[in-house]
Amino acid sequence: MSGAAPWKLASAKQATTTNMNGSEDVTKMLVSMNQNILDMKENTHRIDEKLDRINEKVNQTALDTELHQETLMKLLPICVSIVVTLFGP
Repeated sequence: MSGAAPWKLASAKQATTTNMNGSEDVTKMLVSMNQNILDMKENTHRIDEKLDRINEKVNQTALDTELHQETLMKLLPICVSIVVTLFGP
């Protein structure tokens, strides 16, 4: 390359620099994307935990509702009997 014109050498050096900077940019972009994916994975894990807790609460509430309904069904005949006794048929 010693016989090459100076403007050709400058052009070749610029292309190499651009290529290396491009590689660095791609590497930085890939690292950033990887970090974002890891963050999203962690967020998804936390959301799953919250959804599991909500599901447990909903299941407990459903069970409580069933128990209250059964209790009311047992008390209803007693309430009817009291009303009939007090106010007549």
